[in-house]
Amino acid sequence: SLLQNKLLFFKIIGVMASRGCFEQSNQESNSCIFSSIVNYTNGSQLKYISCASVQSQIKFLYTEIEKHWNTLTNEEEKKILKQYARDGYNLSFGYLIGYLLVPFTPMLLDLIDPLNETRPKAFPYFAEYFIDNQKYYFELTIHGWIVCIISVQIYVTFDATYTQLVQHSCALFAIVEYRLGQATKMVTSDEDSSHKDTDKVAYNMMVGAINYHKQAIQFVGLIEECYSLLSFLIIILNTAVVSLAAVVTMLYIEKGNQKQAIRIGMLYVAFSFHLLYNTYPGQKVIDSSTRIQEAAFHCEWFNTSSKTKQLIKIIMLRSIVPCTLTAKTLVVLDLESFAFVFKKSISYITVISSMR
Repeated sequence: SLLQNKLLFFKIIGVMASRGCFEQSNQESNSCIFSSIVNYTNGSQLKYISCASVQSQIKFLYTEIEKHWNTLTNEEEKKILKQYARDGYNLSFGYLIGYLLVPFTPMLLDLIDPLNETRPKAFPYFAEYFIDNQKYYFELTIHGWIVCIISVQIYVTFDATYTQLVQHSCALFAIVEYRLGQATKMVTSDEDSSHKDTDKVAYNMMVGAINYHKQAIQFVGLIEECYSLLSFLIIILNTAVVSLAAVVTMLYIEKGNQKQAIRIGMLYVAFSFHLLYNTYPGQKVIDSSTRIQEAAFHCEWFNTSSKTKQLIKIIMLRSIVPCTLTAKTLVVLDLESFAFVFKKSISYITVISSMR
């Protein structure tokens, strides 16, 4: 946080030191203003504070995860937990790699568009240190990279935790789906045992499925309680940054400033990706909880006892309304919300193009 605040100070000084920020001839000043806005709204410190404020709730969630791993004895159900945990790891690792590449965007210009002469050294941001930026380029760049990577580390740590918690809730729904199928198949497949014995086993499995369904719903509710307010703030900040980045990138393209267009364009891609990453887990929760009702419809419920059928009805009734993750109940975190924001940012580009 100290390093980030130091960098923010130098960037604000850079804005104040610039003259004619919105003049067409001073395109670098436009970049510094936008870069400062991004630094204000990057949310890394906000995420850090929010994570600290809900530390006890997150600790309880991890305690629940440990309990689920220790109590499950069925090998297939353990495989489900492992698969979802592995998917969460892969998603988080890809997210980390993608964000770590953002601070190195200016270095890609020499590879994409090399010049016959020495290109002026560019920074990942615009700031005023009141020293010769070209002479002390290496030292200032190292400072900027460290700050950017620390900021990214906060992003990735917080979002990876969120992803893993959501993945575990989806794994619980998948276990319920698995138990629904296994309980109803057992009645018809176990011909060696009496019908009464198999009905009893199927009934007990269905009771276990209902208990895990209840735990999955409660787990999603706890995630909602921890992340709802922060998700609301992130949606607002990301929507503003993505929309502004789209417009500024378009303006730089029209002015022929490829360097600034690529720099701001990469920010547009990064924040769009961040918005997608924060809405995609909510979509997975919706899909996983919806599949419970589909599994109840398609299982061989007609072969079970009347008591077991009543339990299946309970699951079907509860799964009519899918579980959701929201931003303070105002915005549902799903791909539809992401598509809406992305569509709006593209529409702003279209409007700007038609007006010029």
